[in-house]
Amino acid sequence: MKYYVRFMQEGTTGELVERLGSDGVFVLDGRNSIGTMIRDARRRMVQLVSITDIVGFKIMQGSRFANDNKCVYSE
Repeated sequence: MKYYVRFMQEGTTGELVERLGSDGVFVLDGRNSIGTMIRDARRRMVQLVSITDIVGFKIMQGSRFANDNKCVYSE
């Protein structure tokens, strides 16, 4: 299974929406524990926050980048 992060940003009306583009997705190593994946996602979010307005993330599990994947963690 593939694990990846979907970064979230605040939309124009105040709701959270998924960030688009190359900064919107971060591929994780599926061999790691969920705790390590959360740590990696937070580190990447800190790296990106200086150039974009990311406010949260979701760790997704699935075979490809699609909307029907399972969310395993949200922050």
